[in-house]
Amino acid sequence: MKTPRIVLAVALERFVDLTPVALRLREVAIEQARKRSAFVDVVTVECFFYKVNGLETTEEKLTRFMEPFRESGIQAQGHVLYGKPSDRIKEFSEKVNADSLIIASHSTPCPANTFLGSTAAALMKHSPHLLWIVRPTKRETEKSRRMILDAHPFIPYG
Repeated sequence: MKTPRIVLAVALERFVDLTPVALRLREVAIEQARKRSAFVDVVTVECFFYKVNGLETTEEKLTRFMEPFRESGIQAQGHVLYGKPSDRIKEFSEKVNADSLIIASHSTPCPANTFLGSTAAALMKHSPHLLWIVRPTKRETEKSRRMILDAHPFIPYG
């Protein structure tokens, strides 16, 4: 029997630390992995290819983000992907034959993405996987906005 496989897509690149919604996404993934005895692939996508001196790299944040999976006895692996988030997440999910995908949504002023966000909307439209879409609270969104790196434009996660 095939082990269920969950892909958790989380935004780490543009933030100075792990955001409240990233932490909640991790909780959802751990809970689902426990219930289904699933393997979890955590993916984060770098799309701007820059480094800020003196700050934790995306790889370092991902390593720290992964610790609770190991502490919980959940089999998990982290992956840093490069390019357009919706494309890379979809391709990775298909490559590993994932059963489900956990992502965050948001609200933005853009009419086409009002309820989901561009990455979540693209994945919902084009991904064949079961999607768990976690919508951040207003407080989580506000705190995340304050955590954006100064050199990085605000692109709401999705």
